[in-house]
Amino acid sequence: MQERIKVWVGTDWDGFTFRLRPKTRKMLAERFPDAYMLPQISISFDERTSIEAVNESVYAHIAEMLLGIPYNEIQKIGGVRFHDTESEQLIYDTAGI
Repeated sequence: MQERIKVWVGTDWDGFTFRLRPKTRKMLAERFPDAYMLPQISISFDERTSIEAVNESVYAHIAEMLLGIPYNEIQKIGGVRFHDTESEQLIYDTAGI
């Protein structure tokens, strides 16, 4: 069974940064050779906020932009799990959408 895709979420003073690990990028590149994956995506807010403020639909859009493949294809391969970079705690799982 293929390992689920993990996106690592880091925080900074004005928002969040979403990244894939090199091993995950390599696996996705082999499976989706035409995908244009971004190295990272950062979103910022006008006011300091916690990750809980990020709306469900934002995760789907981030996954599509980061992985470079349509959301329905992402869901076919098990969806994406978003984890805190420091604690490794699960923040959000797209399989629940």
